[in-house]
Amino acid sequence: MRRGPFGLLLLLAAGRAAAQEPAPLFQPEQQYSFKFKVDALSREEWTSSIFDAPGVFHNDDRWRLQGRPRLEIGINKLTLGFGLDLNYSQDKNDQPPTQTIIRDNYRSRDARVDLAFARWQIASGARLEGGRFEMPVALTEMLWDRDLRPQGGALTLEAHDEGAARGWA
Repeated sequence: MRRGPFGLLLLLAAGRAAAQEPAPLFQPEQQYSFKFKVDALSREEWTSSIFDAPGVFHNDDRWRLQGRPRLEIGINKLTLGFGLDLNYSQDKNDQPPTQTIIRDNYRSRDARVDLAFARWQIASGARLEGGRFEMPVALTEMLWDRDLRPQGGALTLEAHDEGAARGWA
């Protein structure tokens, strides 16, 4: 039995029809992320025999608890974040007679919004943030207290070891 060009043509047409189905024009894959983070701090200080005046000594001790829950929801290149700062302490640093000006960067018994931001990853090395967010520049504790949150906007550009260009941010 001889198979001529017609059989070969059928075989090629069948293979070609399945392989060259048109791909959908645009089907973006939605990427979702959900993150729940918690930072906690427990601190206790005590000092014995603090000298006040000749022959007058006192003991001083205090404790503090802090919790910072945070929620981040990401949809493709957009991330929305919200976080709280919860403090509970033995001392009451916001009530007279101790002081009327709070010098501790926190109220001893308080709940407040710590983070509320939107972040857009523009490209692989560019990010735009707005709201109340973590400091985008890595600074030491001598320059910026990491518990303080800037408010406003930030455009962050970064690159990593990509050939001749070394990392910069």
